[in-house]
Amino acid sequence: MIRQNEKNLTKKILKALNELPKTKAIKREASGVRNGQADITGAYKGIRLEIEVKVGDNKPTALQLQWLSEWKKAGCITGWVRSVDEAMLLLLRHRSS
Repeated sequence: MIRQNEKNLTKKILKALNELPKTKAIKREASGVRNGQADITGAYKGIRLEIEVKVGDNKPTALQLQWLSEWKKAGCITGWVRSVDEAMLLLLRHRSS
């Protein structure tokens, strides 16, 4: 079984997000980025989103979790995901809350 890498998964998630209406998402570039910032930033129907992408057994670092928590407190859609489906569920959960 071929293991997916984070870069390819991030591209797939971005493609899926950007196909949704009223959604714009970009990959945050690594250079000059504050440690802990999420991999994907953007907006879904006017609400900022911050998504951390992980593969395999990897989990977000304490700094990444802190970043997501700070933005969630500000009313943003935040979370960490391991698949395109999980990214879509993140938006659905927000929409139904």
